[in-house]
Amino acid sequence: MDKDELLPQIPSSPSFRIRIYTFGGVRDLLQNRVGQIGVGADLTFDSKLGALVPLYGQNPVSFRIFVRLHPVLSRTH
Repeated sequence: MDKDELLPQIPSSPSFRIRIYTFGGVRDLLQNRVGQIGVGADLTFDSKLGALVPLYGQNPVSFRIFVRLHPVLSRTH
């Protein structure tokens, strides 16, 4: 992702490349003719230039835990 609005106080500030990585998964807990219910989690971190550490921090990391509802689409013949 290229970000060019990181330094708005500097006119025509340079664009910086930030690489974002997300890893995760979902485990289905219940499955029937109506649909599926699962729980999952993911972890996200990034790599960036050292000049961006004051804006992003040294090692920004985030995580999510979620529930996924996946209904079965009705089929007509």
